[in-house]
Amino acid sequence: MIHVIATIDAKPDCKQAILTELLAIRPEVLLEDGCLEYTPLALRPNTLGMEVTNHPNRLTLVEKWASEEHLKRHLETEHFLRYKAATEGLVEAVSINVFEPLA
Repeated sequence: MIHVIATIDAKPDCKQAILTELLAIRPEVLLEDGCLEYTPLALRPNTLGMEVTNHPNRLTLVEKWASEEHLKRHLETEHFLRYKAATEGLVEAVSINVFEPLA
């Protein structure tokens, strides 16, 4: 199993449009073979008393896949390509980190 943490930095005033597109494809992604989790997240207000960098235009996507091959197939699906086309011009930067469990 692999874990993916993707951060999507939206251009100003584009965060909601990107989230709408992510939520639109989420049901299809969850039906994909090997998809164990696909959850968009937004930073909530910090009430822990610890300093946290605020990224008001950032969305974070937490994914779990049975294998890297499943993730690679996901990146070629019609619905993912539809999401990419719909958000072209709305995204400032994307960072994708793939993790594997250590225990």
